Amino acid sequence: MFDFYANENIQGTDPATIGDDTNLPMIAYTWELAHGWKATASLEDAHERNSGVNMANAASTLATGWNSDMPDVVGAFGQSGSWGQFQISGALHRETVYLANSAVNPLGADRGFWGYAVQAGVMFNLPHIASGDTLYLQTAYVNGAISYLGLINASGDFSPPDAFINPDGSLSEVSGWNFTGQYLHNFSSTWNASVFGGYARFDLNSVVAEKTIGASGGTNYNVGGNVTWQPSAAFSLTLQYGYNMYKANNYRKTAYGMPQASQDASQLLLIAQRNF
Repeated sequence: MFDFYANENIQGTDPATIGDDTNLPMIAYTWELAHGWKATASLEDAHERNSGVNMANAASTLATGWNSDMPDVVGAFGQSGSWGQFQISGALHRETVYLANSAVNPLGADRGFWGYAVQAGVMFNLPHIASGDTLYLQTAYVNGAISYLGLINASGDFSPPDAFINPDGSLSEVSGWNFTGQYLHNFSSTWNASVFGGYARFDLNSVVAEKTIGASGGTNYNVGGNVTWQPSAAFSLTLQYGYNMYKANNYRKTAYGMPQASQDASQLLLIAQRNF
């Protein structure tokens, strides 16, 4: 229920735009109010959101892990109307720290900390340009709940956790923000095109982690677009291109970080879809 934009008008099974788009088990209730307003509260499966709590010193032999027995608490509030839609979202995410030997952990062997994420998104209907045209804009900030940032890092070489345990036992939470935009234009009743892009930045906020991983944080951005031909309501043909860049900030090569300062990828999709 945190999601708003969620890759609208983009094809493919992989995440195409930076920003949260997650399907998970939940229990939710929505209040439908007057004039298109609504509010939602939900308890959501935290296992889908666990980015972990790691030792700041990646060379440590101590066993660390996490336990998501507490669900994420999510709330959303917004409005829909002829002009478009908007939504603000918030989430509380439990980061539970566990060490095999609690004697070396001043935090305690099993003690929970709460990270959070906030997001605001808006969609404008633009009939004065063309019927069915829309513009999405969305931004989010996270602290100790990194999965809500929606990073796209297929290599997995530098995936940040929710937080780091420092040698003195303190906890350093990873923080970050993103911005996403997408525009859909209808040339006719059978042809449309969209352009999209996203930017995200995160900071590790731990001096020890920065030294061992060889970066102070990361930057992730992507751009792309597609063209769709829909000769009938049941059939469409889409050609889509996307480019993604993932890089380490203040990069220094170590045994525990990315093998190089940046990694990029291009993706070209041709999708034929028939609805029955």
